Amino acid sequence: MKIDLTKGQVAMLNKETGNQIFMVGGGWDVPKTGPTTDIDLAAILIGDDGKAKDVVYFGNLKSDCKGVCLSGDNRTGEGDGYDEEMILDFSKVHANITKVALVCSIYSGADNFGLVKNLKVDVLDKTTNVNLATFIPDFEASTSQALILGEFIKKDNVVGFKALGLGHSTKKSAFAEYGVNV
Repeated sequence: MKIDLTKGQVAMLNKETGNQIFMVGGGWDVPKTGPTTDIDLAAILIGDDGKAKDVVYFGNLKSDCKGVCLSGDNRTGEGDGYDEEMILDFSKVHANITKVALVCSIYSGADNFGLVKNLKVDVLDKTTNVNLATFIPDFEASTSQALILGEFIKKDNVVGFKALGLGHSTKKSAFAEYGVNV
């Protein structure tokens, strides 16, 4: 059963099934006029010491452990379906990784997410292809160029997703939340 998440809410993704593979689908509609808008998904793998261990983004499509993979870089946001997808296989993610932060940022085009329509993220169970959770960031995103959409939290093989929707004025400041310098 799919949960429509609100900011701060946590969806327990595999407590009943034990499945460890999830797909994140990011979708958005970009302005029809003006320059093409390129929006990117990224994942920051965080260790049990609270420090970033790896980053997956358009320039590094797979984590070192091969447990987090980005499908590619959609530079236009055009078309139906998800604009970018990320696979998270927690059976491959190193045991010392306790959190995976999901960041969305504007690379070029629109000045802020207020110009981007229908921004949402779905979390699907990759094994069953069932949509487990959907998160649509709120108004805070409208003046931001980057968003921390949420965090996957792993403890004792149980995986949850916490919806955050924290807006940042730049991609650099969003990544800095996790000690990553971009």
